[in-house]
Amino acid sequence: MKTIVIFFALEMESGCFEDTLSATRRTQADGFHITLGKLGDDEQREIYVVRTGVGAENARRAAAAVLQAHRPDYAISAGFAGALIPDFKKSDLFFPSEVCDEVCRLITLDLFPEAVLKTRAAQKNAVLGGRLLTFPGVVQNAQEKEHCAREFGAKAVDMETYALAEICQERGVPLYCVRAISDSLSQEIPKDIQKLMNQKTFMAQLGAAVRTAIKRPGSVLEMAKLREDALAAAMRLADILKVMSEK
Repeated sequence: MKTIVIFFALEMESGCFEDTLSATRRTQADGFHITLGKLGDDEQREIYVVRTGVGAENARRAAAAVLQAHRPDYAISAGFAGALIPDFKKSDLFFPSEVCDEVCRLITLDLFPEAVLKTRAAQKNAVLGGRLLTFPGVVQNAQEKEHCAREFGAKAVDMETYALAEICQERGVPLYCVRAISDSLSQEIPKDIQKLMNQKTFMAQLGAAVRTAIKRPGSVLEMAKLREDALAAAMRLADILKVMSEK
């Protein structure tokens, strides 16, 4: 039996992939969610989808708990990332070969064979190799993103992968990473929308959306566009994760 653990921060990132799984069972523990399922009729492969919540501490706690209970053949850090270079457009895929944190500590990531990733799901607008930055807060505008690119030599930024890589390295579990670009170099996400996107559950997102719309009516169109972009990115993740989970 092959076991694969895929870590996401939020349901909006994992939802499309979870929908592809069969015979699913769901559990919740200590603030994170686990969905156990199979790819179609493959009885020899178990997929654990772990939604950790946003940020390094949530990711570290969830990964430590899951990897203490299970010894997967490999793990994948998946989800969205912000572009730090102009080459990336929304929904592009990034397969980093290393990740660093805000004090420049560096961990090498496992990288799928190029032949595996050059499939229909990955071949369009995908970057193989390069550095991902895990940062403790949202990198908000083009100036901050360009600074991070220069300071850390990174192509994109997220908030969880370095912590996941630390735990996987400690436990001897190979960690691959794929990130779909959610915002381009020039895009700036308003703070109230950022807060909404970081809510863990649909009901929390709905409540935050209502409050935001009341305070700033113009945010309704922004939220609709961001949701559309997030769905496109999540669908690309689902397609490539099916390929990566069949390895």
